[in-house]
Amino acid sequence: MDFKEVLDKYKKIIDKELLSVFDNEINKLREENDFLYLLYSLIKDYTLNGGKRLRPISFIMAYNGICSQKDKDIIPAAIAIELLHNSTLIHDDIMDEDDFRRNKPSIHKFIQDYFLQNNKEVKYDGSIFSKTSSRFGISHAICAGNILYTLGISLLYYLNFEPQITNKAAKVYTDTYITVNNGQILDNFFEFKENITEKDYLQMITGKTAKLFEGSLIIASILSNSNQEQMDALKEFSLNIGIAFQLQDDIMDISLNLNKGHEIGSDIKKGKRTLIIIKGLEQARRSERDFIFKTLGNLNADDHDILEVIKILNKTDAILYTEDLAIRKIKQAKKALEQANLLSDSLEFFNDFADYIISRNI
Repeated sequence: MDFKEVLDKYKKIIDKELLSVFDNEINKLREENDFLYLLYSLIKDYTLNGGKRLRPISFIMAYNGICSQKDKDIIPAAIAIELLHNSTLIHDDIMDEDDFRRNKPSIHKFIQDYFLQNNKEVKYDGSIFSKTSSRFGISHAICAGNILYTLGISLLYYLNFEPQITNKAAKVYTDTYITVNNGQILDNFFEFKENITEKDYLQMITGKTAKLFEGSLIIASILSNSNQEQMDALKEFSLNIGIAFQLQDDIMDISLNLNKGHEIGSDIKKGKRTLIIIKGLEQARRSERDFIFKTLGNLNADDHDILEVIKILNKTDAILYTEDLAIRKIKQAKKALEQANLLSDSLEFFNDFADYIISRNI
């Protein structure tokens, strides 16, 4: 099977199992509480709304590349990884104040709208919130993200492995979650710090993005009883893939001909210190730097301002530098993959995955 066929095959399997997991939880609440029933239904819809399932599928293919056991034995772990990923997305939506994910309302937005449909809005001078609908929506969205994380780790204990193996996989799961949160913390912190370096940025995206890919493949290595050389190779592969993935994501955000699923330059409006911004600020003229800083993080910036910043960035080699780094990371990933000693189908999948990172346009 080619790369797309593998994605299509396992996405159907994963989505079917996700549906089963959620329906099992939702059915417990059917007679218990209407709002809990609604919240869990929203979490199900959010998780099943799009997404290519790259992380759980990578986990399955890494496992299959090392171990001859049937992949159905490890599907709960694949589901756990997808739930972990969506837990971080729900919280990311809150921190970035994104009301939509994959063209549908985010959890906090949907719950806020639900509140307004059933209750009267009350404005007040709170220490955090100023509207009851906002407090209601965000508070329950935080809980929703926590629920997904907990559901995920509970699934690891359904695996038919020796307890010490399961515990080791669970430890990687929790460590991965901590590291992803650390990366998210830095991402938010950097929005309000001017002198961000390339080293700072790479540290941040390694935690926020790459470590989730790494955690997926390390868990696969543990469950498949890989040798240390294989585990080290997959770790090196996944970290480089994850960094390249984020670099390409940053490029897509300011590319007029690519569709990232939201308005162009949203990272600029949010004040994200991407590598493109870092390099652009290094090379732009003083007046241009002043304009970038004026626009960066300005939620009231209009399309003209955003396009002007992109125009300035295109006058530097910031975008080319980022593209080149992404390509170098892909080459490093492929080199590491040569040491993983995977079976041919999985080896082909991961080589295609590396190529996909650069060529993707959605």
